[in-house]
Amino acid sequence: MYPSVCVASWKGVRHEYEAGSKATLMVLLKDAFGNGISKTTQVSYLPDFKLSVLHENGSVASAPDIFNMGWTEFDYIVIEFIVTKAGKFSLSLEGGNQTLKGSPLPLKVNPGCVLLFQS
Repeated sequence: MYPSVCVASWKGVRHEYEAGSKATLMVLLKDAFGNGISKTTQVSYLPDFKLSVLHENGSVASAPDIFNMGWTEFDYIVIEFIVTKAGKFSLSLEGGNQTLKGSPLPLKVNPGCVLLFQS
């Protein structure tokens, strides 16, 4: 597997979320020759994927924790994390210390719904 030719994208082309909600990335794994890698392919390793939420100026806003990662039936790796901070950002995705193709991705996070209770 060659991280620099793997393709990162948002699931469903959605890049706007509410704070506190789940965001889902899709990664199409490829080898050094650009061939797709499926879950049935024997790969020497899967890299540790690292997410970084970046401010518009490129500085790091946060490093979200991946809470779920697995294969889809269409041979993509799905990476899920919770968005926590409102604003306009970009999301950098690295695998094995290499930036994936398509990264950074646009990310907009709106404030989540706040419930107020009165007694």
